[in-house]
Amino acid sequence: MKLSVITINRNNAEGLRNTIESVVAQTFTDFEYIVIDGASTDESVKVIKQYEDKITYWVSEPDNGIYNAMNKGIVKAHGEYLQFLNSGDCYVDKYVVNNVQNYLDEDIVYGNIICVNRNMEKMRLSLYSKQDPSLLDFYDSFFLHPSSFIRRSLFDVVGPYDENLSIVADWKWFLQAIVIKNVQIKYSDVDVVYFDMNGVSSVSSLIEIQERSKVLHDLIPHRILVDYQKWSTTIRIIQDIQKRRMLNFLYKVLIWFSKKIMR
Repeated sequence: MKLSVITINRNNAEGLRNTIESVVAQTFTDFEYIVIDGASTDESVKVIKQYEDKITYWVSEPDNGIYNAMNKGIVKAHGEYLQFLNSGDCYVDKYVVNNVQNYLDEDIVYGNIICVNRNMEKMRLSLYSKQDPSLLDFYDSFFLHPSSFIRRSLFDVVGPYDENLSIVADWKWFLQAIVIKNVQIKYSDVDVVYFDMNGVSSVSSLIEIQERSKVLHDLIPHRILVDYQKWSTTIRIIQDIQKRRMLNFLYKVLIWFSKKIMR
């Protein structure tokens, strides 16, 4: 099995229906579909049962939050790659899974997402210039989790999502995988997902800032982090991609070396 698509949900029956319908409409069907519901009290389970012949595995039971539900999905997944398509998020068309089959050859493969707000206004997000994301990219921004296809074995190397975090555990996981573990990534200019901007991580910016700050200070040695913040303005204005990559590489070496010393 090349791909496992995982949807988590809690009390979002309408969004869940939209997500499931976009999955079952795919022209390519040789993939696994897993739905993890957090003991919803609305019509979510009814929606799941309407489509259960198209769902490989589903469960509705209490969980300890978003990332606990995602980790449950990882445990049940058998695909070489995993994608998290949470309730409310939908594929942009019925050809997405078929198209991405041709690109799944690195540790993490990611495409574009199209953000949709409550007014149904759309904005495309891509990281086409981020073939080698650095600490700076993660410090300032985010990684496109909904449009990412992650090799299943990486969760054995990096570990599962941190369930002590309520919003940024996926961001932390990408930081560990890409900046610290230096796994191989690839960008493909393909629109993958309509992303529902009304979700938890979209409306809790203060908590997100606090959690990101904690993650950075836990993972990155203090001296390296302070120096990086001081140098960030310089790095931003460097237009030469090779020079940026060299600085990024040097910081990866510094982080690795600092961690060796601290052990």
